[in-house]
Amino acid sequence: MMNNIVDTTNKDELSELLSSVNDPKQMSLLLTDLLTKKEIDEIATRLSAARMLIGGCSYLTVEEKTGLSSRTIARINKWIKNGSGAYKNVLSSHSHIKPVSR
Repeated sequence: MMNNIVDTTNKDELSELLSSVNDPKQMSLLLTDLLTKKEIDEIATRLSAARMLIGGCSYLTVEEKTGLSSRTIARINKWIKNGSGAYKNVLSSHSHIKPVSR
């Protein structure tokens, strides 16, 4: 089992690496090398759910459109409301990614 110092260092290095990639094509290639297709799809679906929730969509609508469980949707909503603010910051800092409205 990893200790907290190694775990934190790895997360910091990953964050630094991801934030340094400015080209969407390069990011796509990097994600394909780092993650499975299922993991990439799950992350993309969670971002879509976050966009919908921020846009005011109901849990039921998000569940129907994404196929995520109500538990996962509730967790995403909790992170949006009580988390670090990263969902809102990241989604709002990209003008081409708009919240999905009801």
